[in-house]
Amino acid sequence: MLTEDEATALVMEQLALVEEKYWRNRPERERPAGPECLFAIGRMDQVSFGWIAYWTFREIVEGRAKGPRLAGNGPFLVDRENGTVHQAGTGRSPQHYVTEYERARRTG
Repeated sequence: MLTEDEATALVMEQLALVEEKYWRNRPERERPAGPECLFAIGRMDQVSFGWIAYWTFREIVEGRAKGPRLAGNGPFLVDRENGTVHQAGTGRSPQHYVTEYERARRTG
């Protein structure tokens, strides 16, 4: 079973992949200097199967920016039993995706 710290690390791995895709079609000059990830977890909530991780731009999480919000950043669901990470959608409430995942786990 995963700890919250391990779940956080798994989500950060996913955010690194999201960042890779984000920069893929942008000019190199737009990239910030340094190793800091562009995205960060804003909040991790415990749910029945593990956690739901909400994320956005790091500057917003750290309070350094109030600018444009990120669109299409569905939260990640982390299953504490099997260590899987699933990105939820943005078209419905986070609770909808939690309920759907719980249902899928029960029906197997």
